[in-house]
Amino acid sequence: MKKIALIMGFLIAISMATQLDIKLLDQKCNSGDINACNSLGRAYFFGDKVAKDYTKAAKMFEKSCDKGNAVGCASLGILYRDGKGVEQDYTKSAKLYQKACDAGYANSCYNLGVVYGDGLGVKQDYAVASKYFAKACRSDYILGCYNLGVLYMEGLGVKKDYTKAAKLFSKACDGNNANACYNLGVLYESGKGGKSLAIKYYDKGCKLGDSQSCAVYNELNR
Repeated sequence: MKKIALIMGFLIAISMATQLDIKLLDQKCNSGDINACNSLGRAYFFGDKVAKDYTKAAKMFEKSCDKGNAVGCASLGILYRDGKGVEQDYTKSAKLYQKACDAGYANSCYNLGVVYGDGLGVKQDYAVASKYFAKACRSDYILGCYNLGVLYMEGLGVKKDYTKAAKLFSKACDGNNANACYNLGVLYESGKGGKSLAIKYYDKGCKLGDSQSCAVYNELNR
């Protein structure tokens, strides 16, 4: 079985900057336009049309977050996690993810699950992690579904339940998560569904680039 994807880290909640003029973005941000602050933060983060500057990016995201914007808080949380533009601080990072998750930002709910699963700035607690993965999954954030499936498969923070794990892996596999397809193949191969369904999911996992899926698929089709 594939293990929990905590070590995969977080998906950055930052996209490329818009094509708007940097000076115009700066003016709009200073006038209270939250979206402009986020766009400017992205520009400094990626070095898009401006020199890459994590410190300036952090300041822009902080302005946005202070006004209650979930994307700004999530992005600032990533910078605190990585120590980019700010002093690395897992506790502050977790608090920022919490603020963004409470505002309905699924990426940060997933990140909080990782934080509690790894004990980064908080006490490690798989039960709490499962709640945040579940919240992310309900918003169709596929990695949340996958990680929650692993928790049910391993009995970490929740009662071991292969049926629930299979349903979660199925949702994640449908969302093209290769690890979930592999795990689903393992569950079908060892339980109900048998070889034919197992091959189906190993095949998909292989096509999505998972080497273990390819190896098992080839073995079963010899």
